[in-house]
Amino acid sequence: MLTTIVIIITLAVLILVHEWGHYVAAKKSGVKVEEFGFGFPPRLFGKRNKEGVLFSFNLIPLGGFVKIFGENDSEQKEPGSFAAQPARKRALILAAGVLMNVLLAYLLLTAVQVVGVQSGFEGELPPGASNPMITVIDVAKGSPAELAGIQAGDGILQIESQGQIFLTSEALGRKDALTEFRNFIEAQAGKEIVLQIRRGNDELVVSATPRIDPPLGEGALGIGMLKTALIRTPWYKAPWEGLKLTGRLLSVFIGAIGGIIKEAFTTGTLSESLTGPVGIVKITAQTVSLGFVFILQLVAILSLNIALINILPFPALDGGRLLFLAIEKLRGKPLKREVEQWANAFGFFLLILLMIFVTIKDINRFF
Repeated sequence: MLTTIVIIITLAVLILVHEWGHYVAAKKSGVKVEEFGFGFPPRLFGKRNKEGVLFSFNLIPLGGFVKIFGENDSEQKEPGSFAAQPARKRALILAAGVLMNVLLAYLLLTAVQVVGVQSGFEGELPPGASNPMITVIDVAKGSPAELAGIQAGDGILQIESQGQIFLTSEALGRKDALTEFRNFIEAQAGKEIVLQIRRGNDELVVSATPRIDPPLGEGALGIGMLKTALIRTPWYKAPWEGLKLTGRLLSVFIGAIGGIIKEAFTTGTLSESLTGPVGIVKITAQTVSLGFVFILQLVAILSLNIALINILPFPALDGGRLLFLAIEKLRGKPLKREVEQWANAFGFFLLILLMIFVTIKDINRFF
């Protein structure tokens, strides 16, 4: 139930922030906004403000929309119409949703820096860091860890075997903590060990038996791991650190999207890293169990992805409309209304088709 609520709120926030960007940019540009919808139709009720904008509340609570006068009619040149505005104003209105998604991600990532986040580190424990643990980043299929119910994101606090105790908080003060951890596990091969783990706000105790002869690269327990600690950034440094993190994530995601597009064109297949609604639900469910700060990080990551996908120069997306606007500037006149409408309709059809394929792929992968 909690996962469902988080998913609905997350989608609503991401889409409403995007549409709010279009709304504010349109109003600042002198363009008439006809409706700002919370959720998707059918409409439940609505109220107009003094400027005549209808704020509607709709039945399906998965986001929202903004209806701008003259947005879908390039020939509608009446005052206050989107189509009557110079190209730079129309470009700003079209790009504003993407900019708001990036801004949201930046604000969330900055807040996370102040609150503190469980982050990976190398070498010795950073000054001022707290809550050190060994965090599981991957669990091999069929491994003792998977059979014990250990999940990616779990923090290992302690291991006990036949009276011997490995306390990770003590070991993490040393450079070779991970090596010591592996050696301890391997020394208990074939014997039952008891692990105390932290999952979100809960502490659990599980039992596992490390393998004597594990598959190459998996280790006796079958986990990938990372040294992590709760690292906080002083409030006066957080805006800059948040900006740097936003930039790094944008760079990573741009590279990932480029790789997905390249793979699709060169091999004719969808990348394994591509996921859709089912995958996002699965990831959200795992994130909810980790705690509030991780949810904020996930929302920031999704917001950046929405921004980058929307800015792609593909029909039916904001980037596609910006592409048509660029063509208009080069030609000195807009494309025929029918051409743009057909291109957007075809682009929307392809996006729906892609969503169906990705959803089927996710179902096969996760179920």
